[in-house]
Amino acid sequence: MNILRSFLNKLWLNKFGNSRKGEYYEKIKKWQWRSTTENLQLQRKLLYKIIIYALENIPYYQKLNLETEDFTEKNIFEDIKQIPLLSKEILRNNFSKLYRIHPELDSYISKSSGTTGEPVKFYQDREFSDWCMASKILYYDWAGRNLKDPMLKFWANEHEISSVGKMLKIMAEWARNIKHLDAFKLADNDLENYYKEINFFKPTLILGYSYSLYRLAQYIRENNYHVFSPQAVMGTAEMLYPKHRKFIEDVFNCPVFNRYGSIETGDVASECGKYEGMHLNIFNNFVEIIDEEGNNCQPGKRGEIVINTLRNYSMPLIRYRIGDMGIISNKKCSCGRGLPLLQELSGRVNDSFIREDGEIVAGGTISYCLGINWYKGIIKKYQVIQKDKNYIVVKVILKDNNKKSVRDGFNKIRKNIRNIMGENTKVVFEITDEILTSASGKNRSIISEINIGIPDG
Repeated sequence: MNILRSFLNKLWLNKFGNSRKGEYYEKIKKWQWRSTTENLQLQRKLLYKIIIYALENIPYYQKLNLETEDFTEKNIFEDIKQIPLLSKEILRNNFSKLYRIHPELDSYISKSSGTTGEPVKFYQDREFSDWCMASKILYYDWAGRNLKDPMLKFWANEHEISSVGKMLKIMAEWARNIKHLDAFKLADNDLENYYKEINFFKPTLILGYSYSLYRLAQYIRENNYHVFSPQAVMGTAEMLYPKHRKFIEDVFNCPVFNRYGSIETGDVASECGKYEGMHLNIFNNFVEIIDEEGNNCQPGKRGEIVINTLRNYSMPLIRYRIGDMGIISNKKCSCGRGLPLLQELSGRVNDSFIREDGEIVAGGTISYCLGINWYKGIIKKYQVIQKDKNYIVVKVILKDNNKKSVRDGFNKIRKNIRNIMGENTKVVFEITDEILTSASGKNRSIISEINIGIPDG
């Protein structure tokens, strides 16, 4: 059995579908130990190359009428500011002008999770995917997981995947020794099954949505269970608050790593075992942190995170406003890696909800209940408002007016929200034709009308 799994794993890494994941992993595994100066030189080359490609080949950027001669590899980190910021609204409205299909790269359409209230679709390709997976494998290394070691993935179910695609995914995860648990089924009977699965499977690494991991840890502590201690737990996809992190560490008796990324950009940063910040993935992305005037923030100053993808030639995302805030660091990690640090990743306080028991729930957790699981085919756009600790209003613009589909979808969303916020939470749906933006013109999909603070350590 182990021989078969090892064979399929190697096939997945290096052969299947012309994959180059293994090759790219070996490269970045070596590059991480080069000097920061040397790695930034490579990043300049990659950024300059994709900027020139976009200006010459992608209709949206061609119409900006920018001269390629005004961009140089040496000054590309500054020259890029000639290109306007790319919001999700601009991406939606100009989708057909922002990509160029490359049949030889197996371009495909992907979708964001819809955490801004309306999902964004975009093209990616095999090359982008392979570089992204290489980075994930490297981050698993940092957390102590060898590629063959068992891993529990506490993730969202992909409801749109075909039956054939689902079977291939199951086979790939079996070959990689990965088991999948649904991060949004958080009823007590679900958590009981997850606890038993952990003790049976004995994973080296548990990867999952940060709040779902915290809720599972709460259940284990409430029942005075003894749970298997993995090598590490890795939280991702949403804010990992210090209080939640400490609790997860205590329950599982292991270190907790924080990873940051998105479907659009792949992994952007991750912690190493020194926990002195999150190492930026400069081999796949170029990250800017800017103030309200669009100027670069100095180290230690919070600003808006803007991301430039370096590996996706099917649809380069240049100066993409991901919707997060962060702080860049000018310190070098004591681990010795030549990778710059993101000092802090911060969401916005009004994007968080609070439960009746006083626990903070990241807004992304609520959004995923709609954005990933149940908006497909039913909801075009949504906004979730917390009026009180046990009262939530969901405003929706419908895509499908079929009464049964809408009723079933609403029931599933309500159940998911209650699993996270508490069974006594009242969830009311309001069907509307328009969801207004904020005074600043931003789409706010998650709004808390309760004055809360973010928990500290």
